[in-house]
Amino acid sequence: MTLQFARVWSLWARYGHWLWLIAVVTVVSGGVSYAVSRSIPPEYRAVATLLVNQVQGSGGGASYTDIMTSERLARTYGELMRKRPVLEKTITELQLATTNEQLARTIEVRPVRDTQLVTVSVENRDPRLAADIANTVVRTFIAQVVDEQLGQTTSTKQVLQQQIAEMERQIRGATDGMERERRAGGEQSASRIAVLQSDLGQFQATFAQLLRSQQEMTLSETRAMNAVRLAEAAIEPALPVRPQVGLNTIVAAIVGLILAAGFAVLVEYIDDTVRTPEAVESATGLHTLGAVALVPETDSIPGSDRLRLVADTEAKSPVAESFRILRTNVEFAQVDRACRKLMITSPSQGEGKSTIAVNFAAVVAQAGKRVLLVDCDLRRPSLHRTFRWENQQGLTNLLVRGTIDWHAVTRQSAIPNLSVILSGPVPPNPSELLGSSRFASVIDELASEFDLVILDTPPTIAVSDPMVMAPVADGVIVVVDAGRTSADLLRRTRDSLQRAGANVLGVVLNKLTERSGAYYYRYYYAYYGEDQHGGKKSRRRRPKILRALGIGGR
Repeated sequence: MTLQFARVWSLWARYGHWLWLIAVVTVVSGGVSYAVSRSIPPEYRAVATLLVNQVQGSGGGASYTDIMTSERLARTYGELMRKRPVLEKTITELQLATTNEQLARTIEVRPVRDTQLVTVSVENRDPRLAADIANTVVRTFIAQVVDEQLGQTTSTKQVLQQQIAEMERQIRGATDGMERERRAGGEQSASRIAVLQSDLGQFQATFAQLLRSQQEMTLSETRAMNAVRLAEAAIEPALPVRPQVGLNTIVAAIVGLILAAGFAVLVEYIDDTVRTPEAVESATGLHTLGAVALVPETDSIPGSDRLRLVADTEAKSPVAESFRILRTNVEFAQVDRACRKLMITSPSQGEGKSTIAVNFAAVVAQAGKRVLLVDCDLRRPSLHRTFRWENQQGLTNLLVRGTIDWHAVTRQSAIPNLSVILSGPVPPNPSELLGSSRFASVIDELASEFDLVILDTPPTIAVSDPMVMAPVADGVIVVVDAGRTSADLLRRTRDSLQRAGANVLGVVLNKLTERSGAYYYRYYYAYYGEDQHGGKKSRRRRPKILRALGIGGR
């Protein structure tokens, strides 16, 4: 409860002074929107609906092609209704004092998705006039469509009627001729009757075909009359569509609130460096496994690039305890399966990954496990300086010469249970060596001999070495500088590792200072006091940094 209250109080202290700006901007935005909306004349919208039916084929039923064609016609008709012929006739019929362009801007034609319907919307300050314009536009367009489709069949119908009349004349002539020949009698009459009967059969068949064509023409005209019809007429709207005074006021107030709050957040967070576990999880979704304070230089190694092995030399210091917390968190992070091969990397150079690797290896070894620390940074190795060894043989020799046994390049440190393999000579092709099957088999062999193999690797953004090594490791820890690493850089690191198939266990916040992580730094040292620097040690309660990281205390 105290921790949660402290977090709330921290947020209040950081953003409380922005509340006046947020409140003023919210009230002003809502008030201005209300005044402007009240001053705007109301606009009314009337809506008419058309049904577009594609003329069907002679089969009678509506096929899928007919329906799709009707949808396309609906979109086409939607454009035609806003063209000059329809607009001019509408203006003339309603005696509107406007131009075609002005009227077109008040009309919106929209096909209803997945239907054969088209809505015609008209906006006007006069609700009655809006309905009249919508209905007139629709009625005018329907008349034009019908006239156009009927006009296409007029000439064909006339020719067809002439052919029917001619066929009727020929049928009557053949019938009359047969009657005359029957009355005349004789052998020649019988021959002519047979010819006339043959002609009559052909004339009747042609006549029947012409009649069917006439019926189909009539049916087509009927369908053309119903190709476009009014599905729902527009009625006079009772309420305006705009301005919506209440909605505009609320939206403007919310926008003002968001803008003011966004400005406050932007000012406070213009620096996006990752400083807290919450920032890590927010940026990447990864958990923070540990937080390590900035390790100060000592008189013995001022300005040196030799790594501080505080877990051994200052075992009771707050920093050493933070590595023991990290050890516990890593164990909890791999409850389901054992983590025998652990890779430690960082987004960029100088974030302290090698320091974390050395001290983490030390605290694990102090817990009684057999640990092997491998310097896999074949470009800028550093572990040999920490242990003050010559870097003449190491991992490079083991990878290049397959005949060399790993015992030959493994050294025992002064810390019990902690063995080290240095990088060895810097090779010309580090990525190829680390991505080889030989490297994977060597690491697997080492993992079978030790309880934990820790791989100290180069930064992920600078080179590709960590990505080729990631699939070999059971887990990956990302070390970030709490005062320098940006959230974007950390996300890019996470994405690169995950694309390479890495199992990213979490993040270690390194070089924590009172400025970079004031809350965690303050409560971390409140527990341990300053006994390592001659001060008085306070043991009032469990360190809140442990609770902040989700770890049980002692």
